[in-house]
This record gives sequence, C-alpha cells and structure tokens, in this order.
Amino acid sequence: MNAGGTGKRRLTRYQKWIDYVIWSPNGTSLLYLRSRSTASGGDEAIIKKVRLDGTGDRRLTDWGSRAYSPAVSPNGGKIAFESNVDGGYEIYVMRSDGSHKTQLTTNTRFDGTADWARDGSRIAFVEAIPKGGGHAGDKGSQIIVMNADGTGATALTDGSRFDLQPSWSPDDSKILFSSTFLEGNTSVADIFVISPDGMGETRITNTPDPETGPIWSPDGAKIGYNVEKSGDPKTYIHLVDAGGTNPAEVPGTGRFGNYFSWQALPGT
Repeated sequence: MNAGGTGKRRLTRYQKWIDYVIWSPNGTSLLYLRSRSTASGGDEAIIKKVRLDGTGDRRLTDWGSRAYSPAVSPNGGKIAFESNVDGGYEIYVMRSDGSHKTQLTTNTRFDGTADWARDGSRIAFVEAIPKGGGHAGDKGSQIIVMNADGTGATALTDGSRFDLQPSWSPDDSKILFSSTFLEGNTSVADIFVISPDGMGETRITNTPDPETGPIWSPDGAKIGYNVEKSGDPKTYIHLVDAGGTNPAEVPGTGRFGNYFSWQALPGT
C-alpha cells in the first residue's frame, strides 16, 4: 500500500498465516513468512520471496523447522534470519537466493529478530535472558550488536525488561527497539531509542496502549510502529517524528495484526 494507506493490493493467497513482510533494498520484491501445520500437531515456517506483481513466489528456506524474522543486508546480497533447524533459535545468514546458509550465534539462549546496520558491517538482534533455577520462560531480553561475521557481540541493554525488535537508523547512529516492562503494577509496552554503544537511551512513546514493532522511515525523520488500543482487537500503524513528537495514526490500517516495512523510493 501507499504510505497514506491507499492503493492496497493482494500478492499471495494461502490458507495459513502470512506475516513479517519486508522490502528488498531495491524495492522490486518482498520477503515474507509462510507457516503450516505438521502431522504431529505443531507448526513450521519458511522464508519466501515474491515480486511486487505477485509472480516469482519462491522458497528460500526448507520446511522441517521454523525460520523467522528475515532481514536483508543493505546491498541486497545477504539475508539474516533466526531458525531452530539445529534445536535452539540462533541467528543465521544466507545469500539472497537462499544458498550458503551460515550460523552466526551459538548458545543455549534464544537469539532472533536481526537487523542490519545500513553500512552492512554490524547486526543488531535480541537475546533472551532465562530465569534459571528450573523456572520456565525468560525473565527478560536484551539488545545485542555484533559484527556481520558473528564476532564481537556486545549487549546494549541489561535484560531487566523485554527489549525486542531492534531497528537501525539510516545513518547508523541510533537503534530503535520496543520494550515491555512493569511500571508500578501495570505492564507497559513502549518504543525506545539507544546508541550502538549502549549510551543515550531515550523513551519515544509513553502511553497506556501497547506500542511495538518500530521502524525508521528511509530518511530517518519518522518512526512507524504498531498500536493496540484498549478494547479493540485490531492493530493500527502510527507514525511519530524521530524525536517523539506529533504522533498520528495512518488511516485505514486497522487489522488483526500488522507486520509492515517502509520502502525507500528511488533516489532517496
């Protein structure tokens, strides 16, 4: 669709979920996830690519595991993603045609939702912090930055909250992320920004409604994000200035879940 919410057109037709749609850097195709049920009652997911006219729909990862959160390198040559093909969720990278898959992280924690720095030299991602002591689930998650080859991993946040969905700014000076945490006795989900060295953390949104999935506009002037309104099952896309001012809803975006990506127009 257009940035104003007009001109929507449908590219795929499946019975199971389609989500996490992102643009290729040259704006000629989209990556997305397709999932299906397994014979054992579970589910599996693959990464696919489709052209903007709906043709060339092709699979980049294999059925038999779950592949999520594809992120295309700025030059379009590589795709980072998370997969449980070897058991736990780790960060992998592959060429844009799905070949030469390489594992970048190796630990017992969940690693996922990678995003490339715009110069292609680093990758930001989320790492879960287990509760330990035999308790199920995680006690938090943190934003990590590593080199594009998997070396030099450094934590930007401390894992005391659930920090998720990192997004590099166009000039690589900031990283957006969403955070879910307790404020008093209330669970809050808001948008934050931080420098790649872990300094200067700033809260961008501060409302009672959960706000997640932040993405920079191509020129860095705006931030797009999802909003869930109290008592409304739909999700809405909002825009706000990079400094946190002038929030506004994008008309016509109320849907049951939104995964969106902002296309850089030619010459921008």
